[in-house]
Amino acid sequence: MSLRASIKDSGSSARIMLRCASGKQLRKGFCLPAVLGLAAVAVIGLAACSSGVQDGPVHGEEQSGHHHDDYDQDRGNAATEGVTAGHGDIDVVASFYPLAFLSARIGGEKVTVTDLTPSGGHAHDLELSPQQVASLGDADLVFYLGDSFQPAVEKAVSQEANASFDGLSAVNSSDRIPGDAHIWLDPMIVADLGDGLAEQLAVIASDYADEFRHNAAELRKELEELDKEYRAALRGCSGEVLITSHEAFGYMTSAYGLEQVGVTGVNPDAEPSPKRIHELEKVVRGNNATTLFFEEQGASSTEQRLATSLGVNIGRLYTLETAPTDAEDFLDALHRNLDSLRTGLDCAK
Repeated sequence: MSLRASIKDSGSSARIMLRCASGKQLRKGFCLPAVLGLAAVAVIGLAACSSGVQDGPVHGEEQSGHHHDDYDQDRGNAATEGVTAGHGDIDVVASFYPLAFLSARIGGEKVTVTDLTPSGGHAHDLELSPQQVASLGDADLVFYLGDSFQPAVEKAVSQEANASFDGLSAVNSSDRIPGDAHIWLDPMIVADLGDGLAEQLAVIASDYADEFRHNAAELRKELEELDKEYRAALRGCSGEVLITSHEAFGYMTSAYGLEQVGVTGVNPDAEPSPKRIHELEKVVRGNNATTLFFEEQGASSTEQRLATSLGVNIGRLYTLETAPTDAEDFLDALHRNLDSLRTGLDCAK
């Protein structure tokens, strides 16, 4: 099901501006009567989290994944318009793109969604304007990730939000990876997030509870199919080492039997020391690495040099902290991540 709405970009966040089916305006997300109307082994490189497309190699052949032509193109096109929703009875503020995507999918036409993180920005570094902070107090629900992933959002939630949902509650505390909040790169955790969000929305608008739960169940079916694809494709890669500089893929590697080895840790802006690069060269040679993966926005000069010195190809993976810029949505980007992994890790077909 494709959902559409108009979007207003304030420069610091994108807000989906909606009206009721009757054309009446919204007040705090609720329709008003007219009389009340208001006037093999992959090396993941050194770039920061963002969004984009797969790119060519520095050395050797391009590692481009197969595009899923049978994927719902209507959903893919929605990514260029931002997160979309319908009549907007419920005002949901999401702290960054994956949560905004989920809010639109689970809430459907009953929600208005505001994504606090601007397109092309870094969710980690998000700072809020006074107006954005105040908007949390007007929202029916604030959907965010805790554990200092976005400290400014957490602080504002504690000060202003009337109702909030921390997505990290979908992950058992014993299963959390210190310093890594990228739970949305594991499809089955995303399914759990959808279920949890449906219950939150059901409390806010009980008349729509069945619809929210149905939407979550439908999304879970899609994610379960994607999870099966990941498991089948990466089965031949189980036990392989995924060497990363920015450790953004711990939940994904843990789910599918891969081991993530960090070059510089969880800081996306850190540079590896010469000693660490030498250690990395040994790991690459010892595990027959063929591809250097980095994040979507493009290779830094450091990544270019590292790929050249190692004699490996370059590939990319989406981290999805902001919406993709090339007519894909969240699910399509996860499909493309699988294609990139399968190619770069030389997995059994």
